Amino acid sequence: MACGHKICYLTNVPVTKSSSHLFRPRQREDGVVVIEVPNPRKHLPWKGMFPGVMIQLINTMLFLFAIIKNLKVLKAVDLILARGMHPFTEPPAFLLKKLIGSSNVASIRL
Repeated sequence: MACGHKICYLTNVPVTKSSSHLFRPRQREDGVVVIEVPNPRKHLPWKGMFPGVMIQLINTMLFLFAIIKNLKVLKAVDLILARGMHPFTEPPAFLLKKLIGSSNVASIRL
């Protein structure tokens, strides 16, 4: 819990890092629930319009899968932070907002 809020942070794993927590929620020491999704840019070529669109669509589907898979854990969340390849990470965050009735902060830049 941060400032009295239960926070969920949806993000892609950075291209330079690998994670053992893919699609599984993990709780940081400050109480924020983090769900990391694999980054399609790590495995697919990024050059050209068609590969770029495919990567974005795959990314959206991975976020949707992560949200649906972890819906039980995410029901208690009242603030959603989405970070990743924009604008395709926001639709899954907005869907989660509608499903659980939380507030939503769609674009986080760190």
